[in-house]
Amino acid sequence: MAAPNKKDMRLKIEQVDLCLKANGEAHRTSRFELMRAENPMLVVRRGQPFQLKLSCDRPFDENRDVISFKLSVNDDGFVLNLTDGGAKFDWKAVLESVEKNVLTISVRASARASVSTWNMAIETKLTGSEEPINVNKLFEFYLLFNPWCENDCVFLKDERLRVEYVLNDKTMIWQGATDSINSIDWALGHFAQNILECSFLLLSMVGPVSATDRGNPIFVARALSAVVHGKFDKGAGLWAVEHSPNSWVGSVDILQQFYQSRKPVKSGQCWVFAGVLATISRAVGIPCRIVTNFKSGHESDKSGSTERDESMCNFSVWNELWMNRPDIGERCKEELYDGWQVVEAFGPAPVNAVKRGDITVKYDCDSVFGEVNPNVRYFEDTDSGQPEPKIDSMEIRTFISTKAVGVNEREDITESYKSKEGTFERRTAISVAMMQAKNTRLDMAVNKEETRVGESSKVKSAAKSSWLSTVRHAYKRVVKFNAEPEAESQSANSKVKLNVELESELKALFKVEEEEKLKAKAAVDLKSDAKKKLNASPESELQAKLNAKSKAKLKSESEVETKPKFKVKSKRLLKSDAVSKAKPKIGAESESKAKLKAESKTKSKVDLKSDAKKKLNTEPESELQAKLNAKPKAKLD
Repeated sequence: MAAPNKKDMRLKIEQVDLCLKANGEAHRTSRFELMRAENPMLVVRRGQPFQLKLSCDRPFDENRDVISFKLSVNDDGFVLNLTDGGAKFDWKAVLESVEKNVLTISVRASARASVSTWNMAIETKLTGSEEPINVNKLFEFYLLFNPWCENDCVFLKDERLRVEYVLNDKTMIWQGATDSINSIDWALGHFAQNILECSFLLLSMVGPVSATDRGNPIFVARALSAVVHGKFDKGAGLWAVEHSPNSWVGSVDILQQFYQSRKPVKSGQCWVFAGVLATISRAVGIPCRIVTNFKSGHESDKSGSTERDESMCNFSVWNELWMNRPDIGERCKEELYDGWQVVEAFGPAPVNAVKRGDITVKYDCDSVFGEVNPNVRYFEDTDSGQPEPKIDSMEIRTFISTKAVGVNEREDITESYKSKEGTFERRTAISVAMMQAKNTRLDMAVNKEETRVGESSKVKSAAKSSWLSTVRHAYKRVVKFNAEPEAESQSANSKVKLNVELESELKALFKVEEEEKLKAKAAVDLKSDAKKKLNASPESELQAKLNAKSKAKLKSESEVETKPKFKVKSKRLLKSDAVSKAKPKIGAESESKAKLKAESKTKSKVDLKSDAKKKLNTEPESELQAKLNAKPKAKLD
C-alpha cells in the first residue's frame, strides 16, 4: 500500500518560536522577569505587531492550507484567520515570509483589546475540508496597554515621558512640609518576579473587572484604586499599623506577599498606597507618576473649607495616570479632558477639570478640588474678647510636587492644578466650581481678593452682594438643568453649551466688577490726596487763619448786636449808683431783681459767642477747624 502524500494531509505545526528577544525589544518588555524565566511567557503591547515563527512538517501551500488563530480570555474568544490585513483597530495576522518549512507570522492585537492574559490556539485545515479543525499548539501571552501606539487610549507622545513614567522602575516621593520638603527613594520594581502576575490577578479576580472592561484604562484605574486602598476585603492595602508605613522602601515586597498569601497586606499610609498603585499601573502599561500635595485640605462636607489643625495635613500623596477620556466628551470649546488624571481613593479625575473648577466631571473632581482649593477658616482673638473668623486661601495649594523627568529632582506642578492667585482664570475656576457645587456652602476665595484694592466697606459689600446674586442665579440654572430628564448624549451636549454660556456671563460680570473697583479706588485716592494736602499745610498757619477769621466774626457780630444794650446798661448803672447813694438801704426784693438782671446779661454774652461759632463751622474752613479741635488743647494753645 502506497504511503499517503503529505500534500493531501493537513499542515502540522511542530514548534512555535515566540521570538522573545525580538518582541521584547520591539515592545519594551524584555525586562519583565516573565520573559527571562525558565519557562518564559510572551509579554507584548496591544496595537503593535509581534512575531511568531511556526515550524511545520511540510512546506506551506497558500492555495490548500488554512491557518487560524483562536484567541480567548476566560473561554470567551474569537477566531482570527491568516489574512493580508485588517482595520486599524482590529486584530490581524499576516504571513510575512516563508523559508522552507518555517513561517514568520505577524500578529497585531487591537489597540482596544482587553489587557489580560490571552490564550492562543493555532489551528490548521485544508481548504474546503469539512473535517474538524486540528488544534496543534496552545500557549498564553500577556497583553499590555501601549503608550507608544497612537490608537491606544494611553498614548503618550513624548518619548522622554514614556521612559520616565512607564519604563523607569525607580522613583522619588516627596514628603515633609512646605518649609522643609524632603524625599524618599521608592523602588517600583514592576519588572520583578510575580509583579505582573499579581497585577493581573488584582484586576481579574479581586477587582473584579470584566475582560471587556479591562481594555478601558478608566475602569482599570478605578478598580486598581479600590483594591490598593483596601475598598475590597481582598485588596493589597488596608489602613493598619501591623507593619510601620515608614519601614517600606518599595512595592515589590508588598505585592509579592499578597500574591503568595492572597491576604491583605497591612501596608500603611498614602505614600505607600501611591507607590503600590504606580507599580501596578506601569506594569500593565499605563503611564503613571506620584504627586505630593503639601498642606492638603481634607473636608468631610465638600464645602471647600477646612478647619485648621483638624482637617488639614502636612502633605497628601496620590497618583496621576495618563489616558484619554472619551467618556466625558468635549466640555468646552478649547480642549478635551485627556491627559493626567488624579487617582487616589477616587478618580480618575482630569487635572484640567480641577484647574477649571469643572467639578461635575467624572470621576470625583469635587473631591480633588476640595483638597487643592479649600480656604482655611480660623479665629483670631479681639479686644472685645469675641474671636473673629478669618479666611486664608493662600495656605493651601502650594508646592504640588512630583519627580522631574530624567533627573532626581523635584518638579513643581502647582500651576497644572490651579491658575495664579488674582488672575481671571483663577476667579473663573472658583466661580464655575461654586455654580456646580452640590453644597452651596462652598466658600469663595475671591472674597479675599476683593479686599485688596482698598475700597470702602460699602462698595465692597455692594460688589459682594452683586457677585453672590449672579452666582446663585447661575447655580440654580445648573441644578435645574441637571434635574431635567434627558438622554445621556443630549445632556452632555447641552452641558457643553451651558458651561460656555455661564463662563461668558462670568466674564461680563468680572468686567463690570473691575470697572466698579477702579471707580471706588479713584474715589479713595481723591479723598486720600485731599487729606495729604491738608496735612501738608503748617498747623500754625492754619490756626492763625482760623483764629483771625474767628475773632473778626465775633467782633463784628458783637458790635452789631450788643453795642446798644451796653449803652443802656451804663445809664442804668449810673442811675442805680445815684439812687443807692441817696438810699443806702434797699429791700430784699430789689436785691433779687438786680441779681437776675446780671445773670441774664452774662447768659446773653455766652449765647452770642455760641452763635458765632456755629456760623463759623458752616464756612469752608469748618473742616480745618474740626481737625484742629480734635488735637490736644495744649498744642492749640
